[in-house]
Amino acid sequence: MEEKTKSKYISEMLNKRTKGKDYENFVINQIYARIDNPELEIVTQKCVRPTKGVDITNLTKVGKNHYLIDLYFPQINFAIEVDEGHHENVENQFNDKQRENLIKGSVSCDIKRIKICKPGTKIPQNYDDIIQQIKEMVVEIKGKISEWEKKNNQKLKWITNDEKIKGVKNCKVFDACEAIHFGGITKVLNLLPGIKHSKLYQRCVKNFDIYSIWIPVLSVRLDDGTVKTANGWENFINEDKDKIIEYPSDEKYNKKLDTYNAPTGSSPPKWGSRKRVVFMKMKDDFGNNCCRFLGVFKPDHIEYENGKQKRIYNRIATTVTFAEIVRKS
Repeated sequence: MEEKTKSKYISEMLNKRTKGKDYENFVINQIYARIDNPELEIVTQKCVRPTKGVDITNLTKVGKNHYLIDLYFPQINFAIEVDEGHHENVENQFNDKQRENLIKGSVSCDIKRIKICKPGTKIPQNYDDIIQQIKEMVVEIKGKISEWEKKNNQKLKWITNDEKIKGVKNCKVFDACEAIHFGGITKVLNLLPGIKHSKLYQRCVKNFDIYSIWIPVLSVRLDDGTVKTANGWENFINEDKDKIIEYPSDEKYNKKLDTYNAPTGSSPPKWGSRKRVVFMKMKDDFGNNCCRFLGVFKPDHIEYENGKQKRIYNRIATTVTFAEIVRKS
């Protein structure tokens, strides 16, 4: 990554994402400046679906079971919350697009806190008390960096998303274990040998002989029970991200895709012949559209729920080579 691009990333993370939150902005900038390590990656307002070990107390909620962490350092898996004396209205701060941000890397770490106000009040502490907390936090972070470097026997290095994509292109392998944000289906297709789409590819599926590349839009079940969909198609993924459930958009599609009437007690039919290389649409750390590789999924079976077709895909692999995707049958 060029220094100019890295500088822009850091500038936006330290300013744009904390706009209108004066104390939070002050604390985060102080912490990052005092650490003084350009190889430490920084993410502000990170959206997560917490796993065990995450204290969600006072985290900002942005949808069903999704929260924001004020400051996160992904390399050392260290998070910080700035506890001010009030909580802003989420609906006024984050639009509906952030509610759709379901597939984000969850974190499992302790969340440290910096208290802005005096205990039990909304009265800010004095400057020296806040600065002392910041200094103690910086010492802890530097300690975490030293621990990481000793454990990995190397110096900390910020590997940017662009550099990760270059690595994928060189290795010619998609790996679900790597947290890489791809720009969209067009950029994914352009990584494959012999496949070039200079113009924006509009469809969410690209078929090859044995595989299909599939970038579905994940449906969102809101707190009031309603489901937000793309063109009526409902796509859900389980917590382990190894099973996708797809509902066709309406009865017309149900009849078109499958006219099978399952006899009582019989197993529902399987369908399709292609394995699916799945990338799920999501938001990056700035709220921009992108996608992330989830693995190779295989159509497993069809069920019927209240007369509606329900298609089940199971993950069969977390890696796939470029050559395998484009291979002729």
